[in-house]
Amino acid sequence: MCEAVWRQLRRPFVMGLACAGFHECQWEVFDMGVAGCLTCGQVHQFSPAVCTQVVQTEDASVCLITGYCVHSHNLVASEFNDTAMLRRKPAGVAKLLSLDFDEVDTHIRTLLTSALSRAAHELEISKLVYKFRSHVANSMASQHCIFESIAAGMRKTQTSRVLTSDFRLRERKALAAAVSPHIRFLIALCIQRQPAMLRGLDTRTLVFGMLYLMRTGICAHSLCLLPVQSKLVLLLPNESYLAKIFCFKAKHITEVENRLKFLLRSCTSAEIEKMGFRDVDVLASR
Repeated sequence: MCEAVWRQLRRPFVMGLACAGFHECQWEVFDMGVAGCLTCGQVHQFSPAVCTQVVQTEDASVCLITGYCVHSHNLVASEFNDTAMLRRKPAGVAKLLSLDFDEVDTHIRTLLTSALSRAAHELEISKLVYKFRSHVANSMASQHCIFESIAAGMRKTQTSRVLTSDFRLRERKALAAAVSPHIRFLIALCIQRQPAMLRGLDTRTLVFGMLYLMRTGICAHSLCLLPVQSKLVLLLPNESYLAKIFCFKAKHITEVENRLKFLLRSCTSAEIEKMGFRDVDVLASR
């Protein structure tokens, strides 16, 4: 409730929520442990797992944004501590551990093999059949031959892709297993080398966006970031049904695409090659 009231008072914002992480936020605390950016409208809610801007005091770690205590006990390495051993994990390892491969596979199966995916397929088929029958019925007024009416209905029924009458569950499962290593490979490398590209995006948005981008693939500097999987054109749900069935806005696909373009613009071909994309097919299959 407080967040909605604060947004109404401070809007319009200069930038959108998609710009979070790409500029220096101007925070304003408007509730206990909650602050909002006056530039993009992003809301920071106090949580030990979320707060990254912290300052260490003698006995605690404090969030610089909200002023709340993140950790009440702070072990500081000094000459007075002779019973504690402090070890820090490498930053790259800690970031890689935040990627849940099972969650990635779950989101892939949601789009390709789940009951929601089957419902989207049946809905698209039913709408196509209804459209075809309407054209045939209209053609019957001017055509005396049923075959001519069917042919006229087929010509007038326009669709952006050819659909299969059956769901093809076995083929979908094989496709899900084929695309999963490539998506996990790209997300893991971005988390390790370009974490700024993923700020503000959850795993579900990333996976859904990358699946739709794999219909055409992404290549730059003769290097492949995402390979082409042409079967996705046939088997992925229609983008117009994403909001209704999957509660996912199709505009997020464009947002993921823009983030990947940002990665390409911010890195040279040599840097992208060092990240391992030249061997993406080999590494992803391991």
